[in-house]
Amino acid sequence: MRASDDSCSDSRADITQAVTARRRCLTLRRPSSVNQAREKLEKWADDMVLSAEKALADTKEQIKALRRQARQVVTLEEQHEIRQQLQKLERQQRRWLQEIFKGEDVIMEKRDSLVESLERRLAQRTETVRLLMIRWAVA
Repeated sequence: MRASDDSCSDSRADITQAVTARRRCLTLRRPSSVNQAREKLEKWADDMVLSAEKALADTKEQIKALRRQARQVVTLEEQHEIRQQLQKLERQQRRWLQEIFKGEDVIMEKRDSLVESLERRLAQRTETVRLLMIRWAVA
């Protein structure tokens, strides 16, 4: 009986070591997947903000050009037409600013979501439960 108890404790130790090694392996893999998700989010956020900022800068340049043109116009009709175009571009400029702010809000929400998922992962517990135990003896 003593020999079977020793072999049982040996297999328990082997199982415990295997489980511990597996947990370590999973723990080491988590940071890389988290880093990948974070990098993907940052690239997406940068692309989103940069495209909106570029469109805003283009609109500002168009506004400047129209204002220069308005100073050189002689007739009232041309001034009126340029004023209408300026109003349209200024509305577009405000829309781009709003788009940038909305984009930043979405980015913050996604970052918060990533942090929450990390916290959930860190809070995960693992448990081992013995389902059955087999004893045998060699005669």
